[in-house]
Amino acid sequence: YQSPHTFSLSSSPRFIPNSDLIHTFKPSHQRDLESLIQLTIHAQSDWNSHTSGIALLLVRKLVLFVSNKPQRVYLSSLDSFEFYSQVPDSFSCGFRCFQMLCAGLLRLEQFRKVLFGGFGLIPPVKILQEWIELCWKHGFDSGGEYEDRALVGTKRWVGAVDICALLRYFGVNAQLINFNRILKQQTTRNIVEELFDYVEKYFYEPWIPLNERENARQTLGIPLDFKPPLYLQYYGHSCVVIGFLKDFQHDHKCRLVVLNPARSGQQLIDALNQTEIQRSNDKNNENYDKNIGKHDKSIGNYGKYIGSYGKYIGIVDEGVEEWVSLFLWTKERFEEHDQYQILRVDWNLMTTDERERSKQLSEITFV
Repeated sequence: YQSPHTFSLSSSPRFIPNSDLIHTFKPSHQRDLESLIQLTIHAQSDWNSHTSGIALLLVRKLVLFVSNKPQRVYLSSLDSFEFYSQVPDSFSCGFRCFQMLCAGLLRLEQFRKVLFGGFGLIPPVKILQEWIELCWKHGFDSGGEYEDRALVGTKRWVGAVDICALLRYFGVNAQLINFNRILKQQTTRNIVEELFDYVEKYFYEPWIPLNERENARQTLGIPLDFKPPLYLQYYGHSCVVIGFLKDFQHDHKCRLVVLNPARSGQQLIDALNQTEIQRSNDKNNENYDKNIGKHDKSIGNYGKYIGSYGKYIGIVDEGVEEWVSLFLWTKERFEEHDQYQILRVDWNLMTTDERERSKQLSEITFV
């Protein structure tokens, strides 16, 4: 197992965009930043895409699900977590996942100070487009600015690379981890196994290294049990991984705990509130497929693979409750694609020098 690089606290000054940027960048960049902060403050929130309470309902279901079984669930910090849905549009999954990630990060003061001007706000999609274009202009993922990828006012997708660039622009220590089947053709290790091992290790191990925990708690006020979710991207879609279900007897029963923005918040709440078992009798229905990838490659046409929430997406166990199929994703659901990418946020902010070096995006690749 390849351990990701972990930065330690340094005596170098931490990068605070809402102060440092305004005083160090060129006048044109100052005006861009200041006007965008004002735009963020006064923007109308995406309340129509936002649903509260899903995390609490899910935790209750998970507690009952693993009781009296050789299983355990490891979760990210969910007390400030909010769900954002892309329904009914066909492009905003990456933005919605970023909003969900920010909802968790904003619980910590150090992230509130640096994200979006320091006001603790989560911008709507149209303003996030502006922020991403701004980070491109400042040299983060500079290819994005010159590859005909203008975002503002469009329905273009964004993915882990774009979100990583924006987080690094804010001075957040974001890392990209790549799982590529093509690069592993000469090995016996399956990328799905690698992916599940990585996620398990992330949720099982402390977010803050043991030798830094006391310093982080006293200096930064970070709760020792805090851990943000992971941003997961595959071909044509992004979702948020908020936990890992470990089965100690049957490895194939291990699952990722996933929030999928392709579902509406009401659909997820309805599924979590159901008590009876839901089944799909017609396994030939186009909503039922042994792999999710065959439908989400044409992600723009949601009717092809979402349908009514009573149907399943991907493999389901015989007699499984609907909420299990929606939230607990098995390894079989990941066999279709050749590449997956995870975005992980580390606990410490970057120094000014680290931030400058991070403009050229790099990733840890499992090969």
